[in-house]
Amino acid sequence: MLSHYQSIAHQQGSVDALGLAGELHGWHDRMVAHQRALAMTWGRRCDDECPHAEAIELWRLAVAAFGEAADRFVFLKATAAAAQRRKAADRARGSVRTAGARGR
Repeated sequence: MLSHYQSIAHQQGSVDALGLAGELHGWHDRMVAHQRALAMTWGRRCDDECPHAEAIELWRLAVAAFGEAADRFVFLKATAAAAQRRKAADRARGSVRTAGARGR
């Protein structure tokens, strides 16, 4: 049975899209398992190795390979956007701490 990613890749027909579809499918499965694990452990934060971190780069690759059809990957797109926001917030907190340390 084809995954959602593979189905769209076959419609797209490009070699890049077909090659990326398997990676996206694997990421999707890891991400769902990761979210389930997080839901069972209240207050646990993700580390840099979790599937959230991969979503940003995978989304970039999906847009390059699939073009407008990548918008159909709603879970990947939303996860990448959330990861990007989290990354920006972490950078902002880090720069605030750094600025505070310099002012002493």
